[in-house]
Amino acid sequence: MAKKKVAANEDFFVNVPDPAPIKVALLECRKAILESMKIFRKFREIRKEKNEEKTKLRKQLREISSILNKMRAIMPHVNLPTEEIVPKESMKEEKQVSAQRAPKRTEIERIESELEDIERKLSTLG
Repeated sequence: MAKKKVAANEDFFVNVPDPAPIKVALLECRKAILESMKIFRKFREIRKEKNEEKTKLRKQLREISSILNKMRAIMPHVNLPTEEIVPKESMKEEKQVSAQRAPKRTEIERIESELEDIERKLSTLG
């Protein structure tokens, strides 16, 4: 048996019985690819803008830092008196006192609401 060699320049064709669904599928795939390329292009543009904004921010931060250092060099050093520090124990006592007052109010309000409910029931009965 002799085998035929296919030349590299020869075209090769295959008969497709119903090409319409295949064409539709190919067109849908091309559409999806083009949409993906469009999204990727937007992504690249956004990334480029982001990098540009980062470089602007770094430049501004360097300027602020240099201005702040100049200002510190110009301003005289002053020792400010420290404020009196309130002991933690006294703060805890104040919180406990206020916490004790709050439940009494809610308890009184609860009792008053129960009395009002009882008076309403009595008025409906009598």
